[in-house]
Amino acid sequence: MLNIYYMRTFDSLVDIIFIIDIILRFRTTFIDPVSGDEIGDTFLIARRYLTSANFYIDVLSTIPINNLIDGKGGTAVDMLGLLKLLRIARISAVIMNLNTSQEMKAAYKVMNLVFIMFLYIHVTGCFWFFIVKIEE
Repeated sequence: MLNIYYMRTFDSLVDIIFIIDIILRFRTTFIDPVSGDEIGDTFLIARRYLTSANFYIDVLSTIPINNLIDGKGGTAVDMLGLLKLLRIARISAVIMNLNTSQEMKAAYKVMNLVFIMFLYIHVTGCFWFFIVKIEE
């Protein structure tokens, strides 16, 4: 029972971080692909983010659906948690746009690669565990 409490607390912390990320994305400038200028107008930033697919992925991955339905949603609801992986995959774009030296970018890329490798191993293990549970 204590383990479930810590899992829900961890999920809540992750959701809070994702909510902060959504808020920050409404304030993050972008480069106009036509003119090459940095766009800082909050209305244009918000319109661009709201019309992108990233916004919908961010919102769906942030909503704590399991907590709203008391964890009785089944595997279909649990699969919505995989949307968080799509948000993690965008880390490489952040690394490319960092304002730092090439050596630091290379170090971040290596750390990102190691993280993605661990994530891949974890997801593969979960997949095999799911198959074994079905077969039992």
